[in-house]
Amino acid sequence: LPSLPRPPKLSQESTSSPRFDGPLVACLPDEKTGELTHDRVGCVPGNYLAFLASSDSAEGKEDGAKPDEEPTHSSSGDVADDQDDSYFEEYGQSLTVHLLMLQDKARTEAYRKALHLFRNQIKGKVVMDVGAGTGILSVFAAREGAKRVYAVEASPLAHFTRKVVRENMLGDRITVLHSKVEDIWLPEKVDVIVSEWMGTMLLFESMLDSVIIARDRWLRKGGVILPSHARLLVGLAECKALWDERVGFWGSEPYGVGMSCLRKYAAQSTFGSPVIPSHMPLRPGDLFARMRPGEEEEESEEEEEEEGEQGENESASSPATSPPPEAKKKERSSVPVLDVDCMTVAVADVSEFRRSARAVAVRDATFHAVASWFEVDFRPPCQAAEKKSCEQVTLGTGPCDPKTHWENCLMVMDTPWGVKAGEEMRIHFDMKKNALLPRNYHIRITADRSQPPSETVQRARRRSVVLEGLEKLSGDNYGSKAGDGKREGKASDSERLIRRRCVQKKTFKLWE
Repeated sequence: LPSLPRPPKLSQESTSSPRFDGPLVACLPDEKTGELTHDRVGCVPGNYLAFLASSDSAEGKEDGAKPDEEPTHSSSGDVADDQDDSYFEEYGQSLTVHLLMLQDKARTEAYRKALHLFRNQIKGKVVMDVGAGTGILSVFAAREGAKRVYAVEASPLAHFTRKVVRENMLGDRITVLHSKVEDIWLPEKVDVIVSEWMGTMLLFESMLDSVIIARDRWLRKGGVILPSHARLLVGLAECKALWDERVGFWGSEPYGVGMSCLRKYAAQSTFGSPVIPSHMPLRPGDLFARMRPGEEEEESEEEEEEEGEQGENESASSPATSPPPEAKKKERSSVPVLDVDCMTVAVADVSEFRRSARAVAVRDATFHAVASWFEVDFRPPCQAAEKKSCEQVTLGTGPCDPKTHWENCLMVMDTPWGVKAGEEMRIHFDMKKNALLPRNYHIRITADRSQPPSETVQRARRRSVVLEGLEKLSGDNYGSKAGDGKREGKASDSERLIRRRCVQKKTFKLWE
């Protein structure tokens, strides 16, 4: 290539000759017209860039730099590479998964409407389609007037993507690159990046990482990413039919044989990963609690009282200020645990995060699971004055939205809880990328609720009231220090029982 140094010529006898294999990734426009044509698509192998880096390192050593230590091969890196190979092979070995996605009308129509909404940003501009698959989004972008589209597809399906492009007579504007986006080398920056990167629970498969890399390397300043925003939401669900089918069966004495001892193991093994019960889809009525964001750490009642007293004193000496509009969010049956701005998000932001939420039951129900789904927005760049009326496209996958191929995930706990209307719970949600298999995640759910006062607590309260009444009548017998100590002991026992909490924790693997 004219703009890149060529590899050195090595003798055939040399045993250390580098092999330049891998995907063909660099494209050259025509020298006269600047347009890409099939006979002017120049390429370099994917590992040529690694060769250049090693050459630079070798030159540094010749200039007197200290030699680096011998490279060590990481077993975790090998496992991740193997996962990538199987991941791309799965997407290229058949059209089954692509048929599922294309038959998802809500998904595909949302992208077509969004690309049409952004037609002014696409017309005459350069677009990159990350994970092009069958190439349908690339075709949509070209039909909206894109000057050039780079359709990046790492799976073997790229061969058929080229055929789709030719069948739609768009070969002069769409260039299919059979490569991972991390390895491509383009002759220009792009104005728009479009990608259908969302997986189960939004982040499964970790394709957002590739979109972030493409953004940082190839997106022009002022460019656009579609979708622009994404949210992962959770809610509390009752799924009695699913629980009875998978766990309750073991307590029903099948064929007259008692097997209730297997119920706990059935719950742990059957629901060790998030489940998508297609035959029992989540319905809006299955969500039984109002959700709102919670603090990361719960304050004790004493601290809350002290802050309340301090707030009253401050309010007397300073003017009252109303909370910002963001703090007055309407309570609903779900709450976001992750909010992604695709223009600014970093890989570290989605590699590990934790959130907490508060839930209040709106009816008597049984808490079986934490349900999860996501939403993505295609928000055009609007001026501040027209943000309220600015049109946008939203793709939702929740129980109130049209059905999609993602459906809804249920993270079923090991022990169902009966809850009463008005009872409050706290949910802690931790999500972390698997260190060995970075396309997978581990999710830890902690459910915490205050246990209602028991009969023991109620008796302790009544006894305390009686003792206080007797003290008023006769301070000699009941006002002694010993009596005070007994009453304090009873009161502390009562408080301890009232404050006793019921906590349930469980870790889910998505998926292994």
